[in-house]
Amino acid sequence: MAAVAWQCEETGEGSRGARRARPKVFEDDDLDRVAQLLRSADVSEIAVVSRADPNRLVGSINERSVLEAYHHEMLRRDLAGGMGTRLSLANRGHEVDLGDGYALMEIEAPASFYGRSLRELELRQRHGIQVLLLRSRTPSGEAVRVPTADDRIVAGDRMVVAGTAEQFARLDRTG
Repeated sequence: MAAVAWQCEETGEGSRGARRARPKVFEDDDLDRVAQLLRSADVSEIAVVSRADPNRLVGSINERSVLEAYHHEMLRRDLAGGMGTRLSLANRGHEVDLGDGYALMEIEAPASFYGRSLRELELRQRHGIQVLLLRSRTPSGEAVRVPTADDRIVAGDRMVVAGTAEQFARLDRTG
C-alpha cells in the first residue's frame, strides 16, 4: 500500500508561536496507515487528498470512520473464509448466526453416520448441510481438519456444520 504523506500547512500561531504540522493522507492509503497517523499525530481528523493533485482536498477521515471500516472489513473476512471467531463459538457448542437464516453449529455425528463417508452421506444434497470441519479423537488428543468427501465418520466424531435451523432439524429427525 502507499505510504502516508505528511504535508505541513501553516495553521497559525500555536503555543509559543510554533507551527503545527497537519498530516494528510492520500485517498488510496490503507486503514492501518491512517490509524497509525491518527494515533501518532494526536489529531481527531485527517485531510484526504488526491494523489494526482496533493493540493486538492478529497475529504476527511476520523477515528470513528476508521473503526467502522475496520469492523466492516473484519466481518467481510469472517464471511469470506476467515471465520475463526465464529468457528470458535460454534466449537463451544453455540449456534452462531451468520445472517439470512444461516448458522454454524457443532454437532456430534449420529450413530447412523459411523463407517460412512461424507460422499455416501450426501449431507449437502439430502439435507442442505455443509460440513466445514471434522473433529476426531486420536491417541494423542484430538485432530481437527477440513474434511474431504472421502472422510469416514467414526464414533465420537464431531462436525462443525453450516445450514439453516430447518436443515438442522431435518438432520436431527432423519440422522
